[in-house]
Order: sequence, then structure tokens, then C-alpha cells
Amino acid sequence: VWTALAFTVIHLTSSGGQQSTKDFILYLVMPLGMGAIAGAVVLWTENTWWAAGTHGGFHILLTVLSMLFPFSMGSSTWVVLGIMQLLAAIVMTFVWLRRRN
Repeated sequence: VWTALAFTVIHLTSSGGQQSTKDFILYLVMPLGMGAIAGAVVLWTENTWWAAGTHGGFHILLTVLSMLFPFSMGSSTWVVLGIMQLLAAIVMTFVWLRRRN
């Protein structure tokens, strides 16, 4: 939770193409999901470098996918990507907790 919130707060100053206050808030769903993934990766690996790698990997993946399948990055894309990452982080965390017990 701490990682996800910290990562989101850092992105308050990001300019990802937001046009309105609503866009600005919706944009934050994406870094929230990315922060949750980073936190889950730290649980699994106990290494923050892997979490940093997921951030870089996310940007590389978006670049490659946008070249292969051109799409616009708007509020719906930010929300879908953020929710998908958040769901993946939840699954990763539950699996980690189950294996730990």
C-alpha cells in the first residue's frame, strides 16, 4: 500500500497528456497500479531493483505496443492499464501470502 501511494503521489507532477482536472485524476490510476505491481514484486523478490525494472519495463512495453498497435493514450487507457496492473498486483500478493503460509 505504501509503495502504491508513494508512487502515485510522485506522479502528481507528471504530464501525461491530461486536459482537465478529471483527466488529471484519472491519469493517477495508472501510477497507482504500477506502484501496486512494484510493491508486489518487492514482496516476491525482496529487492527494490526488480520493482524499478517493472517501471522501466512498463514504459518499454507501452512503446513497443504503441508501435505495433497504434492507440491513443487517453483517460480510458490510463484507467484500464491502471486497473489491470492493480488486479495483477492483488493476485500476486494473495499468491505470495498463500505460499508464505
